[in-house]
Formats: sequence, C-alpha cells, structure tokens
Amino acid sequence: MRPLLQNLWLAGFILLVSGCQQPDVTPEVISTDAHALEQQWVWDSYQGGFGGLPTTPVSGPSVVQEFAADGTLIRYEDGREVARTPYTRALATSRIYHDQRDIIKSVDGLPVIILKLTANELVVQDDVWDGFTKTYHRKQRTRNP
Repeated sequence: MRPLLQNLWLAGFILLVSGCQQPDVTPEVISTDAHALEQQWVWDSYQGGFGGLPTTPVSGPSVVQEFAADGTLIRYEDGREVARTPYTRALATSRIYHDQRDIIKSVDGLPVIILKLTANELVVQDDVWDGFTKTYHRKQRTRNP
C-alpha cells in the first residue's frame, strides 16, 4: 500500500509541475512603426492563469488603455480615468523566456511582452509564470461636434 501512495503522490506532483509550464510563444507580428502602440486600446479578452481558459470580459467595466506619445499609460474604466503612470517600451530580457523580447514596463503593473501589434490589434502576455495573455483592439476615434 505504501508504494502505491508514493507513486500516486509522484504522479500528482508531475502533473502539477507540467501543468504550470507555459508554452514558448513566438511573437506573431510586431509593427515596425515606432508610434503604432500610441493609441487607445479596448480590452477584448484574456486567457491564462492557473486554468488557462480563454475568457471574454462580458461583465464588469469597459477597459481602455491609452499609450500616449509622452510615455504616459492611462487606464480608463467605463470612460472614467482610473490610473495614470509612466511606461517604457524596449527590447529587454524576458523573465520567463530569458531572451530579448519587445516589453512594456510601467510602474503600476507587471511587465508585458508584446506578442502582436498591428494597426488594429494588440496582444500582450504578462512576463510571469501563470500570467495572462490579453487581447485589445484599437479604439476608433470619434469626432466631437
């Protein structure tokens, strides 16, 4: 009975450790335009954490992240500014991949790796194990009368 319990414990430990590892994600498309990030981005969905299941934020506030040209990151919830912090974007060594990645750092949040940046879509991944991958679309500018 004792060897059976030891084998079950070992099998459970192996499953736990293998389930916590993140797959190596290669960036899909990153715009070469230096100002491509300087937009307002509307949060569409996220995936990750312990379960790794994709989730679309249906309830809760509408979240918009604005990356301003002056290096300020502004977060809006339901159209109201809730946070303002400096940010930087640079090639830096990733904590989880240990190679050079395009990373956004801000004072108030985790560093995130840019996985995709086009004129209309931004996909970022938290640079931590069991972090989240978040998808945003570019907010269309409206003209005020």
